[in-house]
Amino acid sequence: MHHTHIENTGSPFHHAAVYNMFYQVHGQKQWWFVDPTDSILGYPPATVGRAVGIFMALWTHDYDKDEFPLFQYAPVHTAVLNPGDVLFNPPWWWHSIKNVTETTVG
Repeated sequence: MHHTHIENTGSPFHHAAVYNMFYQVHGQKQWWFVDPTDSILGYPPATVGRAVGIFMALWTHDYDKDEFPLFQYAPVHTAVLNPGDVLFNPPWWWHSIKNVTETTVG
């Protein structure tokens, strides 16, 4: 389990090579997703080989439109998780997370 104490913190867009099942126990988290086929619109870092855990310098909820002008064309899917919600995150999907409440446990 991951326990967070700071509201409005989270992580920028990143992805992993594995399936992930996330269970929200306490508080709220907002998630944003971008299909891996739209990766170029998020300005991902160049990698060689099988990169795992790659991060973009981009946060969905607060990004510089002048620095990342193509991102406005990326179809973004979003979800707010409440206690008891379960989220399935497929491999390679870019996702960004924001803690909505002061305390979250997931």
